[in-house]
Amino acid sequence: MLRIKLIIDTNTFIYAVQNRIDILESIRMSFPQLEPVMSLCVLNELRHLSHNNPHAKIALSLFQNLPSVDGKGQGDDCILNACVEKGIGLLTSDKELLNRARINNVKVLTVQDGRHIVWYH
Repeated sequence: MLRIKLIIDTNTFIYAVQNRIDILESIRMSFPQLEPVMSLCVLNELRHLSHNNPHAKIALSLFQNLPSVDGKGQGDDCILNACVEKGIGLLTSDKELLNRARINNVKVLTVQDGRHIVWYH
């Protein structure tokens, strides 16, 4: 089976920790064709936030060993660049990032009803 890489954004990692959602298991069960990866810009943001945010610190410890991908720019630009340049999907609940990803023909998933991961249309 061909595996499609999926970047999970910073806020989604933190949200999963705050709400005790096993985000990786949810992806594996609902979307076995997807392979979660860590954008280096997300990793850096989690490192920065972990100094003052306990949820970011936990997210960093749980997810820092995911396979990594790089992108150009910073923040959302870096994430979007990696998705577009490398044909990677995106899991986010950030409305602005969702819209920018759709404009750039990136396959996007989002967290719906607080717990369920679904394709964003």
